[in-house]
Amino acid sequence: METEKLVEIFTGENNVDFQVVEELIRRPDTLKALEHLLQFPEKYHWRVLHDVLYVLGRIQPAGLDALLYVLINRQESLGDDLTEVMAPLLATFGPCALDKLEKVLAYEWLDQYVKGAAIGAIARIGWKYPESRKRAVDKLLEIVEKDDDRYIVAAAICELADMQEESAIPFFEKAYALGKVDTSVIDLRTAITLAKGEPLFRDNPRGTEEHVYWRKLHDAESYLNAENFRDRGVSEQTGQKEASRNGITINAPNKKIKIGRNDPCHCGSGKKYKKCCLKREQE
Repeated sequence: METEKLVEIFTGENNVDFQVVEELIRRPDTLKALEHLLQFPEKYHWRVLHDVLYVLGRIQPAGLDALLYVLINRQESLGDDLTEVMAPLLATFGPCALDKLEKVLAYEWLDQYVKGAAIGAIARIGWKYPESRKRAVDKLLEIVEKDDDRYIVAAAICELADMQEESAIPFFEKAYALGKVDTSVIDLRTAITLAKGEPLFRDNPRGTEEHVYWRKLHDAESYLNAENFRDRGVSEQTGQKEASRNGITINAPNKKIKIGRNDPCHCGSGKKYKKCCLKREQE
């Protein structure tokens, strides 16, 4: 089947056979076939764009430029993915992405949340790759010292704290003393506690394990599985019929359907799953 036809199936709003996803990742012309979607993401269902981002995270190394294009030029279409998904996905490209991520931070005209995603990616690379930790820490400390945007400084402090970079604490204290930090993002006590690798609350024995857990979320490798492509807001039966018309077979699942963090909560509250039952289920 031609790549354009696979992309047409993949970018539809119905269920997708995971074999389609795997085949797109393997094909060298997938990026070209996705060009229209990347230029006009607002014309597609948000879940489709969400899934495309993860596919781009697996097309290495060429997917990096495509993700950066969306981040810089189409951030208004990303929604929650801008702050929750882009940083981990960009980090999947590893140390080779650092040069381009640092260039993103040099663009003064960029939205602060776009820069926040780049900061998060740099920190995750430093966390995962020991040989890149010093470079990542130095860049984040430079932001804390020199940047005038209170949100950007707070974002850098958050990442340094999550990295448990205790040497950064004097930089935190100076930034807070100068009023350079958006304290609605993170306060000094929290930043110091996390940087030391200590639990935030005495009655929370999990301590900073939660932060390690959040670092693992949205990893392109772990997200790209059949369960996450079963339901795009239509019934399983509808998805199977649509796939059948396209010559694709979908096997009925025998396991509980996984709910995406940005999907409507299963309890019927009307809230997103991440802001409703997910928190209680993790306790």
